[in-house]
Amino acid sequence: GAVEIMSDRAQAAIDPLTRAMTLAIEVDNQEQKALVMHALGVAYRLLNKPDDAMRNYLQSMEINKKLGLKRSLAVNYTEIAQVQTMIGKPDEALKSYAAGLAIQQEIGAKKESGDTLLDIGVVYENKGDYDKALENYKDALQVERDAADQNYEALCLNNIGTVYLAKGDTENALSYLRSEERRVGKECRSRW
Repeated sequence: GAVEIMSDRAQAAIDPLTRAMTLAIEVDNQEQKALVMHALGVAYRLLNKPDDAMRNYLQSMEINKKLGLKRSLAVNYTEIAQVQTMIGKPDEALKSYAAGLAIQQEIGAKKESGDTLLDIGVVYENKGDYDKALENYKDALQVERDAADQNYEALCLNNIGTVYLAKGDTENALSYLRSEERRVGKECRSRW
């Protein structure tokens, strides 16, 4: 099932994941059940079926809470936030992202917290709250730099530049967008 999801064949993932769920139930493996529910949630989200996605994420979350699996619980919160964003509930999404971020920071999941800060910035940008978007993008940028994730660093630089552009601050916009361009150019040259 996971292979199909990764290859953008979410519909093809449903059958094998449903069989995996049956097996997890038969052997009473709660952790596996939570993982399969999460994967089903991802498949349904990719299929634009937010109700099915949310149901599976919430069931996965319930099990992860009982088992004390904090890293998985943080993922549940961020996936739920993505569905909430998808269905036009940005304020609920921000609460879910904040809950996931708090867990990520508690367990020291720095890279994941950078990704979540970036997602939070996107929600604020879409709401038109550019100051909050910049705050989160800049925090994400620092985390991504510390994690040496050049792809996400470039994405942060691009998002910061885009927000400055939306605010009418072309000087800062160009500064960040040029930094992103230099970062991408350097990455391309290192691959050749």
